Amino acid sequence: MSERDEDDSRQFRRRNHALWVAEKRAPRGSDGANADAVPPAVPGASTTQSQHPTSQRPQVEDWLSNAIDDTKLPALLAIDVAEDVEAAPAVFKAITRIGGTYASAQLRQTAAARVAQILASERLRVQVPGARGAVRNMVLAIDALGDMRTPEADVELLHALESEKYALHHETHMVQELANRHATFRAAIEQFESRTKARVSEDPFERKLQNEAQEAAREALSRIKN
Repeated sequence: MSERDEDDSRQFRRRNHALWVAEKRAPRGSDGANADAVPPAVPGASTTQSQHPTSQRPQVEDWLSNAIDDTKLPALLAIDVAEDVEAAPAVFKAITRIGGTYASAQLRQTAAARVAQILASERLRVQVPGARGAVRNMVLAIDALGDMRTPEADVELLHALESEKYALHHETHMVQELANRHATFRAAIEQFESRTKARVSEDPFERKLQNEAQEAAREALSRIKN
């Protein structure tokens, strides 16, 4: 297995773990923990049957299979992933592809800002009983900001981390996505590491999350670019 394949495999396992933890820590009564019932998006599978009769998932997957371009961005940004949870994975993937490294500065900013807006709104929605897909959308939004690998997306991740409004496991996920980034993020990650060390909990699972957070911070700091 090549080094790139190993990195991809580690990222896949890490993100699956992030989703598992987020669902396990979902507020009691939240339907976000049942998000696995929503089938994953498969690029190119435009014939996939949606659980929602009006879902835009088939349309977005069709765009993804046909070399999506920036003319589709307005339509993508208009999709409410809180309402159309079936389409959410494909929507995040499409926004990431359009607003990634090779996009214009304006497109990068627009895409990153929209994903950050979704992350912030889902943080509030996840507290509402029956908020279907909110937990999964938060994980997907953090993944998307990490996958864009643009200065605009990195800044949005940094702002979310520094806000201290997110649960520890989501902050850990953000730190993992900020690994290999510019040294300007070092201070924020060091502050995160200090906060996790200061936390005191008698709950075994919470202590496990604290250990994972500290490990993520150490790894990110060791890999961050000077």
